[in-house]
Amino acid sequence: MAKFFIANCSQQRQIISYRLDYEPNGLPNELRRFVKASETPPIPPGGQIALHGGRELDIVTQIPHLITQLERIGLTAEKDIGRIEIVTVYVYNIDQPVKETSIREVMEFNAGVRAREGANRRRAAAIAANNVLETNAAQAILPQPETFETSVEQIDLVTDESRLEEGYRLGNPTGAPPSAPRTGRHRKAA
Repeated sequence: MAKFFIANCSQQRQIISYRLDYEPNGLPNELRRFVKASETPPIPPGGQIALHGGRELDIVTQIPHLITQLERIGLTAEKDIGRIEIVTVYVYNIDQPVKETSIREVMEFNAGVRAREGANRRRAAAIAANNVLETNAAQAILPQPETFETSVEQIDLVTDESRLEEGYRLGNPTGAPPSAPRTGRHRKAA
């Protein structure tokens, strides 16, 4: 028997729903289909709780079953945080609370992943806007501008100040319009 601790490494309050399909003695719970799933109280960002009200769980049946259920929603063992590659929402530890340094490390990793994803989305939006401009210019047979500039401005909700987050300059050094996109059916070469 052991306690099962889960830490919230996201930036939002989390409520975890789970089902115990095994009794503490290791036998399957026959009434599990008729019992509402258990829920944790809200876990604040960076906080943690002992699952199932802090009661001890069977380490052979109940804890592995809970881990299997919650891995689908981003649960990772504290010992594995050095190998994470994607955003990790929850970190668990058995029999002792998750260390504060581990929670902080995962939260910083998650922030870095989200910053990279945001930069990639802004870059993709700039390229898409440039492609729309090029396509419209080609269809209207207008001269293509030599450069297309776009910037992303972010407004800080706390201070109401705006700042330039990123800017992109996409260029067409020739100034010639791109070829018009093909329309109709495309045949494969024989």
